[in-house]
Amino acid sequence: MIMDTLLARFWSKVNKNGPIVDSKLGRCWLWTAGPKEGRYGVILMNGKGEGAHRVAFFLEHGRWPSPCGLHRCDVTRCVRPTHIFEGTQRDNMLDCHAKGRSNLASRVARAAALRRAKHFCVHGHEYTVANTYRRASGERGCKECRREAVRRWLQTRHGRKK
Repeated sequence: MIMDTLLARFWSKVNKNGPIVDSKLGRCWLWTAGPKEGRYGVILMNGKGEGAHRVAFFLEHGRWPSPCGLHRCDVTRCVRPTHIFEGTQRDNMLDCHAKGRSNLASRVARAAALRRAKHFCVHGHEYTVANTYRRASGERGCKECRREAVRRWLQTRHGRKK
């Protein structure tokens, strides 16, 4: 019963239309709920925040990744079980170096390429000409998500519906 609740709660926060970083791996499944330290997804379990990618591994294999859960795809918000594998911090650093992610310039370029490759926002809305705007930072934004945020703000701040 508890496991069924965890499964339902967990998978309700996953968008399976994430970017394809490597064609051999397929699409990333992105965690859409709160981030941990701005990067990794986090879910509350037994009153403690647990890494969403670690929970995905647990749900798939019935045990926690030991000692760490690493990403084949290098997308920190990805929770697709086939993209998560076990390894040490040293394994993670070697993987980082082997994939050319060890210097800041290449990480920034890779992050920009990943953002451009996305066809859907984290809530599953397609980035189309009609549904996309540019933020002051130059990044794309989803108009539907923005409309929903404004509706929620108006409802909570002003007690009215739009």
